[in-house]
Amino acid sequence: MKYTLSSFLPALTVLLTFSGKSQQVSLEFEHFTSIDGLSQNNVLVTYQDSKGFIWIGTEDGLNLFDGYQCHIYRNDPNNLKSIGSNYVRAIVEDKKSNLWIGTQDGLNYYDRQHDNFVRYYHEAGNPNTIVTDGIQDLFMDSKGLLWITSEMGISLFNPETGIFKLIRHDPSNPNSLPGNIIRNVTEDAKGRIWIATFSGLSMYNPANQSFTNFGHQPDNPLSISSNKVQCVFIDSKNRVWAGTFDNGLNLLTDIEKGTFRRFIADDNNIKSLPHNLVNCIAQNSHGLIWVGTSGGLCYYDEFSESFVRISSAEDNDKGLNSPDISHIYFDNTNRMWIGTRFGGLNIYDEGKSKFLHYKNIKTDPFSLRGENITSFAEDPKGNIWVGSDGGGLNYFDRQTGKFTHIMASPGGLINNKVLALCLDSYGLLWIGMWDGGVNVYDLVAKTFRHYINSPSDSTSLCGNNIFYIMEDSRKDIWIATWGGDGIC
Repeated sequence: MKYTLSSFLPALTVLLTFSGKSQQVSLEFEHFTSIDGLSQNNVLVTYQDSKGFIWIGTEDGLNLFDGYQCHIYRNDPNNLKSIGSNYVRAIVEDKKSNLWIGTQDGLNYYDRQHDNFVRYYHEAGNPNTIVTDGIQDLFMDSKGLLWITSEMGISLFNPETGIFKLIRHDPSNPNSLPGNIIRNVTEDAKGRIWIATFSGLSMYNPANQSFTNFGHQPDNPLSISSNKVQCVFIDSKNRVWAGTFDNGLNLLTDIEKGTFRRFIADDNNIKSLPHNLVNCIAQNSHGLIWVGTSGGLCYYDEFSESFVRISSAEDNDKGLNSPDISHIYFDNTNRMWIGTRFGGLNIYDEGKSKFLHYKNIKTDPFSLRGENITSFAEDPKGNIWVGSDGGGLNYFDRQTGKFTHIMASPGGLINNKVLALCLDSYGLLWIGMWDGGVNVYDLVAKTFRHYINSPSDSTSLCGNNIFYIMEDSRKDIWIATWGGDGIC
């Protein structure tokens, strides 16, 4: 056989970030704490502005990180242009690159030009002010309106006009906001506003200015798991996720029926959430859903429909240094900034992440078989078929992290020299061989069919040395052969 060095991989190498090898993964984090210049170790929010600077809100000061060091903003009682409070819960930027900071004692506008702050407070008897000074979160919607959440309702602020509008629960109107304790707000692809309240999940439709409320029903397992909704998040597929204060995570499955899928922590199941108090939900650029709880960090494995937990620093001095996750943020380079209680910031850069290596271990019957890896195919469950020149066919189960093998046998694989794989839309695995033509494996029936070249039959396979197989949009199979035999 003739090969180029680039034809094969010497072993199977998988990026840790996307591995489902086990239900607990060890990642290496950079730790950024008060020892490194952070104002305080209880980090409540992280935000990257349009200029690339990272802003960090803590329980004792606002931090501006320029990539090298922190500049700290604290309240100065003698300076009315200092930030209004050291307890910083929320940071957001408007369309004009102005920063708005929500604190325990009012709303602050950051004046970049003069490097100071303008404060907005509640004024009793004045409806054109924030409803209360204790701000929970800030959200800038697609229309440029600032949603300011609190435990006394929502203040909707128009930065252009300077006008506030109050949104609160109306006991006489069942279609109003369901309660006044509001945690956070977000917007879906249709412009609908989703609101996390301690009286259930609520959806506001700006088109008709109406609310649709989703409450917990004790006798209905398809209802949201708790009315104490701690956070709401819209993912890239426009799915609605709701984390609760006391009963896990929910995924909205049918908006018309108001049904949810629940994910509850289970001490006996490592594939479950690590804790039922869900503080934050985020998604990276690869589409992976990350969940921060008061008992640990995890991500959702779409293939196994379970969670993979991130191990703590008890197992790895570069691991997560606090299990109490308050905030998750992905910057424009896909670095993950994790705010914690008592542990400061934990920063994960997948560009610096390590790889998992799979290779043949003679004493392990469930290890990879073969040294020259040639091809891959993924099945609908997310498990991986791996072709090897000399090692036959390997099947990697993501949930168990183990390989099983199909080797040459009568009526089965013609030989162990697998060079190409293609899983078609009918669930058939097409296997290209060296000196073995094409073997087609039925994953359900677990049977093989064989196609080989017959010199006397012009309609047979054009060659027996197969290097590439693909299925096109019309579901036709294309086969590339070696040695001038052409394409079938």
